[in-house]
Amino acid sequence: MLAAGGWQLAISFLLPARSKRQEARSKKYGHLNPFIYTDKRNSGMDNLEDLTLGQVLENSATESPDKVAIVDGDRRTTFAELNATANALAAGLAEIGFKKGDRVAIYMKNSLEFVTAFYALQKIGVVVVWVNAIYRMHEAEFVLKNSEAKGLFIFNEWDGYDYLSEILKSKSRLPDLEHVMVVGSGQGANVTGYDALIDIGSGKVLPVVDI
Repeated sequence: MLAAGGWQLAISFLLPARSKRQEARSKKYGHLNPFIYTDKRNSGMDNLEDLTLGQVLENSATESPDKVAIVDGDRRTTFAELNATANALAAGLAEIGFKKGDRVAIYMKNSLEFVTAFYALQKIGVVVVWVNAIYRMHEAEFVLKNSEAKGLFIFNEWDGYDYLSEILKSKSRLPDLEHVMVVGSGQGANVTGYDALIDIGSGKVLPVVDI
C-alpha cells in the first residue's frame, strides 16, 4: 500500500501473505525496503530482480487486482486500477511524442497522480527527474535546465503556490521543455491536461519498449 499524505510515502508492492517471522520483523523494524521481506513463493515474482518497475506493477495487478495499492486522502486505488490508469497515461505520453531515454520531471506533491505518473513513465522507458514539490521556481528551474527535461508533471496549484503560472513565466529559459502536463485546470502553450492524456491513451496498446 502507498499512503500519499503529508511528506511520507510508504510503498509496499504486493503481495501474498507474509510469514509470521516476516510480520514480526516488520513490526520490529518497520517498512524498510518493500522487496526485502516479501514472500515470493507462488507469487509470480520469483524473478523480481529481473523485472522493471512497470512489470512489477503489472504482476501485482494480476496477482492481487483488488488489493488497495494507494491511499490518498479519501481515495482508495487498487493495483488493477493503478495499473490500468498508468497504462493509459503511458500510451497518452507516447502519443504526444515521449519515448525511451527522454527525461520528464515530476514536480508534484505526494498523491495518486504522482505515483501514476511515475509508473506511466517507467512503462515507456522515460527517465524520471525528481523536483521537490516545496521548491520554488528559481530552484526548480535549475533542476529542469540541468536535466534537460523534455516534459514536466505538475499540479496547477498546491498549498497556495501557482505552479503552472510560474512554469509558464520561466518557459523561455527552459529550451528543452516541450510539454507541461497539469493536474487541474490550466491553459498555455504546450500545456496538456493530465486527465486529457489518460483519455488519449485509453484503449490504446502500449509501445513495446526494451528496458
